[in-house]
Amino acid sequence: MAKLADMADNHRVAILAIRHLTKGGKLKAIYRGIGSIDLTAACRSVLMVGFDPDNPQDRGIVQIKSNLAPMGEAIGYQLRDSSFFWTGESDLTCERMLSAEDSGSKSALSEAVDFLKSELADGPRETSQIWKDAIDADLAKATVKRAKSQIGIITRRQGEAGKKGGGKFIWQLPKDDLGDQAAHNKEFDTLNNPDIKHDRFPKPKDHHDFDPQMRVSSMCRKSCGNCQKL
Repeated sequence: MAKLADMADNHRVAILAIRHLTKGGKLKAIYRGIGSIDLTAACRSVLMVGFDPDNPQDRGIVQIKSNLAPMGEAIGYQLRDSSFFWTGESDLTCERMLSAEDSGSKSALSEAVDFLKSELADGPRETSQIWKDAIDADLAKATVKRAKSQIGIITRRQGEAGKKGGGKFIWQLPKDDLGDQAAHNKEFDTLNNPDIKHDRFPKPKDHHDFDPQMRVSSMCRKSCGNCQKL
C-alpha cells in the first residue's frame, strides 16, 4: 500500500478503489469491504453506496471513514427512466443499507418496530432509556423515529409533584396496539382493583370453591362451612 500511496503523491492524483461487500452479517461497515482491512486503513476517505431496504428506489452514498475532515452527510440519489437524479441530503445510514445486503435478514424498519413494541410491551417507558436501549441494539436514530411514527407511539410529559416544568418524557403504545397486555394490566391493577389492593390474594369467583388447604381466611369474605372449619 505504501508504493501505491507514493505513486499517487508523485503524480498528484487521487486513487479511487471500488470494492464489493462481503456477506459479513453482524460485522461493522468498516470491515465489510472485500479484501484486506489494510485497504481501508490506507484510505483517507471511505464511502458506502447502497439503498434503503424499505424504499429500494431511494439510494445513497454514506461516508464511513474520514481522516482529513469531519464526516460528511449522506447524499441521496435515484435511478429513474434510465437517468440519474440527486435527491439531496439523506437519512440513510450504513446500518440500514447493510440490512438490505444481508440476505434473509429483516429490514431495519421491521427490526425497529419489533424493538419498540418489545420495549413498551409492559407499559410506558422513559424516552431517554428507550434511546439508550436502541443504541445498544445498534438501531439508527432515524430508523427508530420512522418506526415510532409507523406504530403511532404516543409521547407525553410526566410531571413531578412540586416541580414546575420538571418531569420526564415517556413513550407508550397506542391503545389499539396494547392487545392482551391492556386486559392483563387491568386484571392485575393493584391500584384500582380492591380485591388485590387490600388482600394478599384476589377473592375467588365462588367462595364455596375455597380450598381449606390454603389456610388463607381473608380470601373468603362470607361465612360458610369451609371457612368455619379453619
